[in-house]
Amino acid sequence: MELLMMGTILGLGFLFLIGFEMNKKAKVKLAEIELKRDQVALEKKKLELGLRSDT
Repeated sequence: MELLMMGTILGLGFLFLIGFEMNKKAKVKLAEIELKRDQVALEKKKLELGLRSDT
């Protein structure tokens, strides 16, 4: 009985660590996507300003 409880606790701890790692990777990926979006928006704004100053 004690061995089963210990195994359950260890298994739940392992699942928690996996979930935490997946969450961390998802947040990093989201931050990368947001950074890329901001870079594209900045480049677009630069092009718009550049075109306006030429006319």
